[in-house]
Amino acid sequence: MGLHRDGERLGLSPFQSEIRRRLWWHLLSRDSRAGEDYGLENTNSLLRTTEVNLPTNLDDTDLYPGMQRFPAPKVGWTAMTFSLINIDLAKSMQRVASAAASSSALIPPSEDIRAQIIKETKLRIEERLSKCNPVIPQHRLTILCSRFLIRKLNFITKIQWILLQRTDPNADFATEENLIEALEILEPRLGSEDGLLEQFAWARKAYPQYHVAMYVLWHLCHKPEGPSIDRAWRAIETLFSEELLDESAIGFGSKSAVLTALKTKALSMRENIRRPNPEETPETGGRSSALAGEGLSEGEGLSAYMLGDTGGGQLGLDSGADEWANWEALVQGFQFDSPDILWQ
Repeated sequence: MGLHRDGERLGLSPFQSEIRRRLWWHLLSRDSRAGEDYGLENTNSLLRTTEVNLPTNLDDTDLYPGMQRFPAPKVGWTAMTFSLINIDLAKSMQRVASAAASSSALIPPSEDIRAQIIKETKLRIEERLSKCNPVIPQHRLTILCSRFLIRKLNFITKIQWILLQRTDPNADFATEENLIEALEILEPRLGSEDGLLEQFAWARKAYPQYHVAMYVLWHLCHKPEGPSIDRAWRAIETLFSEELLDESAIGFGSKSAVLTALKTKALSMRENIRRPNPEETPETGGRSSALAGEGLSEGEGLSAYMLGDTGGGQLGLDSGADEWANWEALVQGFQFDSPDILWQ
């Protein structure tokens, strides 16, 4: 269709050029979401190499077919502000992915590079958000969602980066620090009762939290006890009852199957530690190492299963505690989210 060419270079009118830009960038920023939902890896580099100019920060009412010249971009909030933030996040995510792809076992990726990309992105986004008025619902939604997305992107890429840099094969990622950070990302969104945003509540179900939920569930499987475990279970139960098992979220390929299987395994582990252990004696002092989440195998075949619709049994997550997959195997099968509109 030629949308990959900027309309101005093709001699098109200002109106046609802007509409084409909005459509092209929307398609690019949504493309990785489609691949992710069905377990297909996104290799799209067009976000970084496209020659199409970014859409302009203007309201729809500023555009009309007969316009002879293009108005100057607005400084404050417009209906395009959040879309421009989404595009910025998607481009930053591609930069992180490219840096990771260029690394190797001998030359692991530098955390400084990832942190700098996130820092620069956050500064650009905060500059746009400084023009928003938090008492106006649309502005407030833009502020909250944008900050949520950048924090989530930072958390997921940080975990993946550590895996890429890992020199110790027994490194533990089920840390209390990581669990608390994941819950602090999830909880404000799950418990939001902001009256100004009540009209946008539908979007919470439209964009469920797959990746942060996956980490929390994996943590519950790996370490079913700890100071934040009850807090984690409350977040998971809310997430499943209000979002992940909603009819709008069911059927998105492997992700729903994996999360459901992980929850089943986590519930099993919780019941195991609550059930009296006949092997426990004063001398041994407690549960076996398997129930404590130690000695888990790598589960190398899991990522292959994640390329299609699978159930918990197919994923091998209904087997014994010494057979289910570790975080690295899960992450390899899940690419991190593209920043999606509204509440994702």
